[in-house]
Amino acid sequence: GASANNSTGASGTSTTGAGNSNKGGGANNNASANNDDADILRLDDTPVGIPVQSVFTIKNHNPKKIFRFAWTIPSSSLPHLSFSPSVGHLLPGSIKDITVTFRADSPTRLTPADCKMRVAEIVYKQAGVAG
Repeated sequence: GASANNSTGASGTSTTGAGNSNKGGGANNNASANNDDADILRLDDTPVGIPVQSVFTIKNHNPKKIFRFAWTIPSSSLPHLSFSPSVGHLLPGSIKDITVTFRADSPTRLTPADCKMRVAEIVYKQAGVAG
């Protein structure tokens, strides 16, 4: 199935924990399921108003299936965090770089929150087939 580093957290001023999202088409983490540290993204401290970014990769290991992904970010607890692209498709065997950006316009202390990536298989209907 598809697998991806599919959840992340960030730290700017403090650490934000990460959770897992193992939904749709057998998505799972590239790292061991027991290694939660592999799911935590740590960003360097940054001056107020200056963005800090980190890039990581997601991959579809399935040779035939196409997946759609979408990041779910709890805006109430992480309003300064963004993912780009936040929505997209993973073709069979493809990889995609994801850039996470943290930017705060005032001093900010992060608290633990999950950023989950929803994954769903894309299934195309064949022309001329009733269904």
